[in-house]
Amino acid sequence: MKKLDNQATITDVARMADVSIATVSRALDEETRKLVAPETLNRIETVVRKCGYTPNLAARNMRARKLKTIGILLPHVPNVFVSDYYSKIFSGVSNALLDSDYRFKLIAFKRFSEKLDGHQFRSADGVDGLIVTDWPIFFSLKKVFEKVDVPCVIVGDPEEGVRAHFVCGDNLRGGELAAKYLYENGHERIAVLSGLSWSTDSRLRIEGFKRFFRRVGTAIPNEMIFQANYEEEDAARIVERLVLEKKKVTAIFCCNDNMAIGAIHKLKQLGVRCPGKISVVGYDDEARGQHLQPALTTVHVGTQELGQAAITKLLEFLKEGKKDKFYGERTVLPVSLIERQSVGSCQK
Repeated sequence: MKKLDNQATITDVARMADVSIATVSRALDEETRKLVAPETLNRIETVVRKCGYTPNLAARNMRARKLKTIGILLPHVPNVFVSDYYSKIFSGVSNALLDSDYRFKLIAFKRFSEKLDGHQFRSADGVDGLIVTDWPIFFSLKKVFEKVDVPCVIVGDPEEGVRAHFVCGDNLRGGELAAKYLYENGHERIAVLSGLSWSTDSRLRIEGFKRFFRRVGTAIPNEMIFQANYEEEDAARIVERLVLEKKKVTAIFCCNDNMAIGAIHKLKQLGVRCPGKISVVGYDDEARGQHLQPALTTVHVGTQELGQAAITKLLEFLKEGKKDKFYGERTVLPVSLIERQSVGSCQK
């Protein structure tokens, strides 16, 4: 490696070590060097020695007076800012940051882009940590986060080997609660509408649902599980098929409220009474489900609490740097069933 002259800058060090400027700054600060991975730290120190770089203390002091920033990664999709889910996440994040010296910065990505990699989220973008609220379907989290050099919390169930902390609702328990409630109302011939095929949340909700029915001696056959991709329109098409093909279902469990709302609207259009003929249970407890006719019975997930927990975990790590209690771990929040009017006793 060629040694630079006395005018070597932090930008030179970052380029030669293949890291961001913020990572170099963090590595050269006694208070924050613990946040840098040992391999990265060694690489930076080697470059510093060889190029003779001397930190500019005046510039460092100026940077130290700047506001510290948490990046909030969200998809660039229509109406994202009026979404019940994202608005509650933002509310939880902002509430949790009130008593800290951090601010948050929104970082949008194209949900279905094939050009996303970890370099978009590196600390050169001016963030000290990341909260990920959603994820594009084309990518392995593990592969992308190998390139991310700031601590990260992902809202959702974990993917094995990903260098991040996960915050999620108890999806297995939520599926069980929905199943138990339908069973107690006499329902056993049930259709299940799943989310996207790659969704861990959806898979666990369905597994919890099936697990309850296995315990009571009733199987939910695979042919009664339909992929509706979390979409209202897909749910409506499946419900129409169920009714026209006379599948004789008495209830429908949907892995999110969006699908449940689509199911109820389609039942109304077809003249099928809900809950008189077919009951419907949703998941997430979105605000609009309360205003349906009938009001939607659903599994409540504290989305605002998810945002608060994500920020709390990230701030704890930024303060303490305890990687063994952060990376690869998850924080699971409780869920509950909200009983409204979309479920009735099974009419056999």
